[in-house]
Amino acid sequence: MANQQVLREIHHALAGNQQALFRFYPALLAAINGQKRKWKSRSLRRTAPSQALAHFALAKWFWIVRFFVNKRYFEVNMTSGKINRH
Repeated sequence: MANQQVLREIHHALAGNQQALFRFYPALLAAINGQKRKWKSRSLRRTAPSQALAHFALAKWFWIVRFFVNKRYFEVNMTSGKINRH
């Protein structure tokens, strides 16, 4: 059920709904926290590697969604000859 909600939020964000990003971010955080709990219970290693992995995945998906939401802005910049990557 949680996966379907995350997919729905991704769909809304890709459709250009800016407000969906603010609903999507906590859902993604909750999903990553659940994954971290799974990793922690599966093995007795430190939480630092899984924490770094979770932060990386969070940043990666957040910027992918941001890129698709701001695609119009990027296309305008590319037609003028500059590509702005932050």
